[in-house]
Formats: sequence, C-alpha cells, structure tokens
Amino acid sequence: MFESGTCDIPDGLADMPPGPELGAALASIDVAKVSGYDRVVVLEAHQRMVSHHSAASYEAMTAIVDLMPNDDLQWATESAGAEIRCALHLTRRAAETELVYALDLRDRLPGVWALLSSGRIDVRRAKTIVRATEHLSVAHARDVVDRIIDAAHEMTTGQLRSRLRRLAMEAHPDDARRRYETAVADRRIVTESTIDGRPMAITCGEARSVVRTSARREVRDGRSFRVQCVESGEEAPTDRRTNRGTDSDRRCR
Repeated sequence: MFESGTCDIPDGLADMPPGPELGAALASIDVAKVSGYDRVVVLEAHQRMVSHHSAASYEAMTAIVDLMPNDDLQWATESAGAEIRCALHLTRRAAETELVYALDLRDRLPGVWALLSSGRIDVRRAKTIVRATEHLSVAHARDVVDRIIDAAHEMTTGQLRSRLRRLAMEAHPDDARRRYETAVADRRIVTESTIDGRPMAITCGEARSVVRTSARREVRDGRSFRVQCVESGEEAPTDRRTNRGTDSDRRCR
C-alpha cells in the first residue's frame, strides 16, 4: 500500500513519550522523504505531542486561577477567564468553556489529565469523558473513569460516550432515572424552516415522540403550494445500539 521512502525515522519513535526528546526527533524529520508507513508513525507522534501540550495549556489556565484571591471563587474564575480570553483571542464563552474543562481535569478527573499529558488520549476524548461524567459526584466520576481508563485510547469518541453512559447508569442508577424522567417531562417539538423555505420538525429530549408529517396541496392566489402538517404520536422506535431514534424518525419528511 505504501511506497518506501528515502530517509528513515529515528529508532524508537513509535514508543517515544511526549516531551523534549520527541519534539527534537520530530523536528529532524522531513515527512515527505519517509515511507508511507513511517508517515503514519510520525502522525501518531505529533498527536502525542499535541495532547501533551494541550494538557500543559490547561495546566497554565488553572495556574492563572490560582493567582486570583481565593475568597471569591466565582470572581477568580471570571477574572482568569478574561485573561485567557485576551491572551488567546477567544470569545468570552469559549474562554470560560476552556477554563471549565481545565479545572475539571485538574480538580475532578486528574487521571484523565494524566492520560492527556502522556499522549495516550487526545483532547476530543478528554472532553468526551468530562462531559459524560459532569453530572456525577467526584467519587462516582472517578470510579467510572478508573473502569475505562485503560481502554479509552482505543475507542472512538462515539464508543467512549456510549460506554461511559452505561457505566454512569450503573454507578448511579437513581440519578439516571431522575435524569430520564426530567428529559421526558422536558421533551418538545420545534418547527422551523429549512434554507429553501420548507418546514422541518425537530424532536428535542431524550425520550422522543414520533413526528408524523402529512402533505397536501393548497391553491392560493392562483398558485399551488405543497403544505406539510406535523403531528406528534406514540413513542419513537429506538435503536438499541445507540439509544436514539431510528434514522427514519430523525429525517424530515
């Protein structure tokens, strides 16, 4: 599949942990001159460095919070967010979101931060873990992470999210039921127009209802229009693999 290259990569690059040595090794490589197989190894090595530096960046964010007075945590967090916003040219919401992730990794899930720093997972997987456990107590969240930490680097974010959902339900079934009942109570149907003016119905909430659309034609001012009527009905069929409505139920008729 891959053609051979004219240069070799440094020995042990595939297993080299992120840090100055790996950075120097990568800086010495002309990726255009190595074989196809080695290019994949170089890509993986760069990703480990990206993860390592991302963890260091999050650590720097939390260090800014530590410099603020500790008597008012909210003020300290908002002030640190403002500094991050100016330094990285982010929106206020983006800066606050990144800071929240950083604090969660440091204070709630240090094991996930360690995985990110070691290059075993990337930021996408780290954020997936944070979001999937944010509703749990610190003890329950760490217990869930401990049960998945060894396999997290081999999973896609979708697989990771699905596995974490099941583990969270096992760790705190009462909370899972309460969240489900809240989702059922908050479910709703929203209608909006598509870019070409056609109506579209969107079901919102964990427990979705079937959205049925019926069409008819009406004549207005001598012109014929196709009109869609939206009706809600029984509970939507569920795909057992994803716990979501089936594709036919999600598509707009």
